[in-house]
Amino acid sequence: MRNFRAFGTLTLLALLILIILAFNLVGFSSHSSSYLSSSSSSSSSSSSSISTNFPEIFRNTYYYYTNSFSSSVASSAQPAYSSKKSSRIPPFDYSLVKHRPKFALASSVQTSKYADYAMTLGYSILKHNDIDALDMELVLLVRIDGVDGVTAQNITNLERVGWKVQVAEELEFDDVDIDAIRSWHRHNLNKLHLWTWTQYEKVIFVDADVVCKGSFGDILEMPGDIAASPDVWWNKLVDNRFNSGVLVMRPNLDEFRALSRAVSDPKMHNPWEADQAFLNSFYQFRYYGLSFKYNLNMVMVEFHRKAWNNLWDEAVFVHLTVQKPKAGEWCLKEKGCPHWEVLDYYRQVNREMQSFYGFKNLAVIG
Repeated sequence: MRNFRAFGTLTLLALLILIILAFNLVGFSSHSSSYLSSSSSSSSSSSSSISTNFPEIFRNTYYYYTNSFSSSVASSAQPAYSSKKSSRIPPFDYSLVKHRPKFALASSVQTSKYADYAMTLGYSILKHNDIDALDMELVLLVRIDGVDGVTAQNITNLERVGWKVQVAEELEFDDVDIDAIRSWHRHNLNKLHLWTWTQYEKVIFVDADVVCKGSFGDILEMPGDIAASPDVWWNKLVDNRFNSGVLVMRPNLDEFRALSRAVSDPKMHNPWEADQAFLNSFYQFRYYGLSFKYNLNMVMVEFHRKAWNNLWDEAVFVHLTVQKPKAGEWCLKEKGCPHWEVLDYYRQVNREMQSFYGFKNLAVIG
């Protein structure tokens, strides 16, 4: 009898606990639904034409970079932009990361042939800079789609030299025909992804066809939302436009939305142009100027030799704009190739990189 009463008491207590849990669950569910409904209503009222059905891979790609990216973007104004769905690659598990750096040095490899350049860039950065002391990490934005996309072997090699590889979607914008853009610049508008990396205070972006030969930590102190070095042309040493091969920028979702609207405006972006002309239009008279040494343009070798010689020793980033490194002894002094010295320097760095990381089957380029 006593056991029966004890059993009955326990049963009543269990039922009471279940009732309390059920009540709380209903309340929580109701509260969550109300919050999501309110958020959805707000997004819908501000931009009813923009779809919030972003591909799952897009959200996974930005798991760490912008957890709320899709919902934040959905509240922006027209024109709409989206991303192409690519082959699924599991995102890096950032829950294992104990410290998230304050800054990033980023580059971009949109076609597999640029992977070797990024490997050389990564090695040269680490050779001349203590990124841990700078509270920085190396992050590489890559495209894996298409016959010319970055391969799995490319990614393995890039991670081996220190890059944290992030697969990103091809950004698409209203009234922007990617196929109309020059083939060698076709995917460069994906650089706009960087403005969504709001977990970083600042991002230094460096084109893959650049080699680092000095310390760059001081440019993290530059003021403003974007900084860049002047562009150089065969007939103009100092341009009032900048070269987008090296940028110091401050990520901001509102700025990303503004850029996305502007890139769809034909007055701001010609259909055959990529990121550089557009960014110059968008930031005209508003960018902070960096010294030439942070983006020493290879075009100076042939057309502005005195300035090149004066800047070489202090150069931090050398940008191989007019001649890209490749295998073999193809640019020789005795054959009158004007760029032989800088390509020879690049070849030495590439050879160092391969030796340091133990690559055995890669062609030396320069």
